[in-house]
Amino acid sequence: ELLGFTPLSDEGKVEALAAFSQNHVHYLYDDLIKNTNIDKCIITFNDDMNNIFDDQYIAKLLKKNKKEDIAFSVQKYLEDVMLKYVKQILKELKTDTLILCGGVAANVIMNKKIFDNITEKLYVFPAMGDDGLAAGAWSLCANENGIKHDVLEKSMPYYGTSFSRNDTLEVLKQYSKVIIFKELGNDFHLTIAELVSAKQIGALFMGRMEYGPRSLGNRSIIADVRDTNIHKKMNLEIKKRPEFQPFCPSILLDEQERLFDNSYFNKHMTCAFKLKDEYIDIIPGVSHVDKTARVQFVSKDTNEDLYKILKEVKNIIGFGALINTSFNKHGRTIVNTPNDAITDFIDTDLDFLFINGFLIKRIK
Repeated sequence: ELLGFTPLSDEGKVEALAAFSQNHVHYLYDDLIKNTNIDKCIITFNDDMNNIFDDQYIAKLLKKNKKEDIAFSVQKYLEDVMLKYVKQILKELKTDTLILCGGVAANVIMNKKIFDNITEKLYVFPAMGDDGLAAGAWSLCANENGIKHDVLEKSMPYYGTSFSRNDTLEVLKQYSKVIIFKELGNDFHLTIAELVSAKQIGALFMGRMEYGPRSLGNRSIIADVRDTNIHKKMNLEIKKRPEFQPFCPSILLDEQERLFDNSYFNKHMTCAFKLKDEYIDIIPGVSHVDKTARVQFVSKDTNEDLYKILKEVKNIIGFGALINTSFNKHGRTIVNTPNDAITDFIDTDLDFLFINGFLIKRIK
């Protein structure tokens, strides 16, 4: 809120803004650190924490510091506290395996620091916020009743709603005055790859909706990773959001070692990794200003249709990679129904929409 964002909505923007600075506000960082205590597996905060951000303190922060530096200070505080906390937890529990959940686990740069510096045995639950509580309750009950957890993992995280061809067709007919559509055959993966490789920005609506805050191919906006202006174009023209926010890529698992210095098979965009320097200018759409990318690595087993699209993209441009961001106009929820999808398609400057077998374009 101090930085001009909306609480309980824009927290990710603070993390994105932090990447534009390497200068932390020392007194802000120091005040946060000295009022945070770690004792074994417990974090506590001093009473003074509630009194730090009074009107006078905030006025001083805003008058003397850039917003990027304030964001970086808070990000640095989070990383430093969490690294110390995680080290303590693993030491107390005598393990090197770490599973993270809770809203703070959505901070992919923090997760990267944990992966790089503490343990490579890291798993971040894809619905890391409050929406993951249901799965936690299920897991506890399953464990108590002798049910194996791989039942939950097999289709992770595609647990949401889906719609039939006929459901979709009925909705499309309602918009016949503003859209044209045709049904694609089994080679739709190639058609989508060709459109995106020709610098068209499109949306995917297929299969079951993703569970959690990340779009992972089934409710996604996709674009060409080679376009140097793609971040600006998608932020200002498509998503209608601040220009500094990065976009994340979906990348074939086969490309993991080729493109990244140090990474693991992250299927859910829950951790950032550093792109190798030699690819920064070749596929600039993949990385943020700090050269990191919050990647979804895709195999045939995790999302077969997205995998096939990426394979076709690789055949055309040489890289099995696409920009992949949530299918929604900024300020709206991720599309859930075919009607949502067509409404957001019409209200943005998207070039095409692929929805449950149908290719949609506007009537010009």
